Amino acid sequence: MRLHAAAFVVLFAGVGLPAMAGDAKEEAVMKDVESLKGTWVVVSAERDGRKLTDEQIKGVMLTFDGGEKVVVKKGDQPLFEGTIKIDPTKKPKTQDSTQTSEGENKGKITLSIYEVEGDTLKICSAEPGKDRPAEFSTQPGSGHFLRVYKREKK
Repeated sequence: MRLHAAAFVVLFAGVGLPAMAGDAKEEAVMKDVESLKGTWVVVSAERDGRKLTDEQIKGVMLTFDGGEKVVVKKGDQPLFEGTIKIDPTKKPKTQDSTQTSEGENKGKITLSIYEVEGDTLKICSAEPGKDRPAEFSTQPGSGHFLRVYKREKK
């Protein structure tokens, strides 16, 4: 099974923040951005109701420095570079990612939902151009991609 680089995109970044200082949405975004800074390692993944193998996810890491950019690599090989817009005020929290690196999904928007609990990050994404998932699950033919990440320990 070929993994689509854009599907490993996580979330983050302050792209599109409201201009008003002290705005509740801006504060929520900044709080989530801070909690998401660092490097995250994929510990499990599922697409269309099928679990990916350990070999398929081995070495896949997402790095977010708190700015606009997110980078996903497998080992030293870049899989995805992009920008992310999050909305932690929605239920579930939402993320819109745009791939900026070369590839079949360059410039396309991927709609996702996310959840952060301590050192665990969960993301469920639709294929570019498809509707945002409503829950953290995948079914055969759904086109949804669910990933669970753990924060890398220093």
